[in-house]
Amino acid sequence: LDHKILISTVSVKMAAQTSTPSPFKILLELYQQDHAKPLRVEGLFEIELKLQIAVLDPQQCGTKQRRSDIVRRLNCKELDENVAKRIRFKCILAEYHTHFSLVNTANSKQIALWNTEDCILSIVCFCIQNESVFADKKLRATWDFLQYLKEYFFECNIDGSTLIARYLDEQTSLGLSVVKAVCKHFGVMSGKYAHVKKHLLEWWKTIRVRYTQLQKENAPSPPTIAPAHDDTDGVHNSSHRWYWLCDDDGNIRWIPYQQEDQRVIIQAWNERTETCVIVMNKYRIDFSRECTEIPCGQQYNCQLTCPSQREVVFGQPDSKGWLNGIFCESMSK
Repeated sequence: LDHKILISTVSVKMAAQTSTPSPFKILLELYQQDHAKPLRVEGLFEIELKLQIAVLDPQQCGTKQRRSDIVRRLNCKELDENVAKRIRFKCILAEYHTHFSLVNTANSKQIALWNTEDCILSIVCFCIQNESVFADKKLRATWDFLQYLKEYFFECNIDGSTLIARYLDEQTSLGLSVVKAVCKHFGVMSGKYAHVKKHLLEWWKTIRVRYTQLQKENAPSPPTIAPAHDDTDGVHNSSHRWYWLCDDDGNIRWIPYQQEDQRVIIQAWNERTETCVIVMNKYRIDFSRECTEIPCGQQYNCQLTCPSQREVVFGQPDSKGWLNGIFCESMSK
């Protein structure tokens, strides 16, 4: 197995150094792996690099008419004369467009579920759609590197979950790390690919924003609390109340808020506000909404310059009057 990987690595290195870089080459390799006989079109990879990039904007090949226009623009003799190859080439373009639509739409496929092909496609399309930021003299080196990158991702089984695990919290290191890893894997100098680091980083920033947004959208909503109410004697009859943690005399215990404050806190929590103010603006509660199971937060004294925080929680004491391992007073203070 190691011998086969070595042969593959050497062959990729030699091919990249001796052949013209081609977006079409990457495209065909991505979408004909399941075919017994790869599509070979004479002269396709030698078409001007800028023209290849222009026609491969994935948003410009979504209809039959546009795919036919692409074939005409390429002016490739074998595609013009060979009907079977022309039809198959158009089918690959259609698959490419569909795949891009699936991967690029934020809610259609979560990044953590991306496979290797999804990752490669996303990077390649980012480079195609941002081609104008590359200097002309850097285009060949860019697509040289993307060919290496494709092989590296497949050989090392890089997928969406791999990228998230490695770079979600260290986003600024992705560009440098990936370029170094790819060049080391194939034994090539990284100098001429240094410019790619910036563009990989820009790509990852957009992906990371999408991922974190999806995480927020898919997170469970905090629970809604039933409004506080009184019985005929004016005493709150709900067994669930808001409490603040008191340790003034060294005796730690939960103290329930006054009835009126209970109403204010419950309303603020249900309205999804970040904070609420109680006791004639003396105290402020900052809610902790990342906790989706138990409503809670921290209380601060607004009249102090550097107030300490007190834990705040909503809950029901057990039969012995304990909540989260701390005794609950029955009366407000």
